[in-house]
Amino acid sequence: MYLNSIREGCILWAIATCATVASVATNGSSPLPNGSFEIGTAEPEGWKLSSGALWATGPSHSGTRSVEGVTTREENICESQTVWLKAGADYRLSGWVNCTSGSARLGVDLLDEQERVISQYVSPRAALSSGWVYVATEFAVADIKSSPRKLQAGQSPITNGYRARVWFHLKGRAKLDDVSLTPLATSFMGNKGFEADQRGRIGFWSEEKDDALLEGRRGGVIRPDPDNKREGKSSVLLNPSADWIALSSINYGLAPWTECYEFSTWARCEAAGIAHPPAASFSRTSGGTTSARRAQVVSG
Repeated sequence: MYLNSIREGCILWAIATCATVASVATNGSSPLPNGSFEIGTAEPEGWKLSSGALWATGPSHSGTRSVEGVTTREENICESQTVWLKAGADYRLSGWVNCTSGSARLGVDLLDEQERVISQYVSPRAALSSGWVYVATEFAVADIKSSPRKLQAGQSPITNGYRARVWFHLKGRAKLDDVSLTPLATSFMGNKGFEADQRGRIGFWSEEKDDALLEGRRGGVIRPDPDNKREGKSSVLLNPSADWIALSSINYGLAPWTECYEFSTWARCEAAGIAHPPAASFSRTSGGTTSARRAQVVSG
């Protein structure tokens, strides 16, 4: 796997992860039904719309349906039906938002058995944009057996997991599409946070030396950056002095029990230029074939 920053003046900060997925994604991988809003009659199946919401037909992130809300005050414009989350598991809530005025947020409430809110997790705000913007939040569902929750007055104990409800909150005008609530895959990448040792070395990572990887001349600086980070002690800074610069991980073996891998990163690109985080190269020990897939570009 490698991360690269191209065009002179583009500076990339990144945090990466590589994970195995138990099987190829199917429509059963998410406990949240009808996140695409394509199914339903009077309203999308599995969702409750407020008076300011519309089950819209037309341009969507995918398919032909989305949920659109128009409101002059902060309020939830749609909520999912209650779904069940496994205790002790990590989840990612994600969706695509097209906000034409104001701002919008996607969130999830964990509920007790009386459907009262225990905790809440919210995505970053999606503000005015010219197209669809990806929003997400990740959270851990407490292991009830090992970490019993202190109940408030009137609350009942939960023994198997948590109920949850997804909601879309906005003030202004925005659309929501392709909502997903999925368990996080098992990560096996070493030093995915790019933590450096006392000599500034980033374990499990090094500068990519293959000059044929991208067009143009390779050159630039790669170093840990403790001042710009999403979490942990540092991120990694890629600052090209030529046409491009890239960072590569060590080689990892592929697990025989899965055919599906997920690659993701948190990246920020400053100054003029674009970045390609992340990309992966797969090779077989027999047959000699190699293939690579590249993620969506990050522009600055």
